[in-house]
Amino acid sequence: MSLNPAIETAPPAVPLKVRFGGWGTGLMLAAVWLLLIAATTLYRPDFFSHQTVLAVTFTMAVVGVLAIGQGLVAISGGFIDLSQPATLITASLVAVRLSESGLP
Repeated sequence: MSLNPAIETAPPAVPLKVRFGGWGTGLMLAAVWLLLIAATTLYRPDFFSHQTVLAVTFTMAVVGVLAIGQGLVAISGGFIDLSQPATLITASLVAVRLSESGLP
């Protein structure tokens, strides 16, 4: 109890892990993910086409390789390596310029 009754401390915040439990957060994310897929499928019936699945797979492959590289840097005790995003951006710009000039 403080001398000034107008100043009271707030109760400590409950951590997110305690609030949702062990599997609660993962299940909630999966439910939101499935809801988004269902909404997109209703809005665009051609969402589950072969081309869409291939495009998502190829895009996520690049992100996965970058995530593995960042994970290895973090596991080895280093800080987050900021050269990876810069290299990705440079490679993307070079690929776009080559594509615009007619090279495959």
